[in-house]
Amino acid sequence: MTNLRAQTMTRPTNPLASREPEDWRLDAKCRDWDHELQGDPWHPDSDLPGAYDDARKICAGCPVLAACLRAAVDAESSSYGALRFGMYGGTTPAERSAALRKEQRERAARRAAA
Repeated sequence: MTNLRAQTMTRPTNPLASREPEDWRLDAKCRDWDHELQGDPWHPDSDLPGAYDDARKICAGCPVLAACLRAAVDAESSSYGALRFGMYGGTTPAERSAALRKEQRERAARRAAA
């Protein structure tokens, strides 16, 4: 079996590629996904609402969902231009972008109130 997430995490265009695989990735539900037989639901060729449905189902209940999401958010928020793509931690790029904007607004509001 091909390890999809190992391939995904080492693509040169991926902001997470500069990191060594972390131990939490060994427990990911997607670790043994057969990329060649089943395709890549984490990086669909469409932005349509249902494009990430298969990946979302696989991510649901993953024991390392929070760690995966944190790694993606850390990598994306620290990169110039905040390059976002693919499903990580059960979230789409648009969902992570919206969450980051909300977090930034809340932080700014707390600073203004202080």
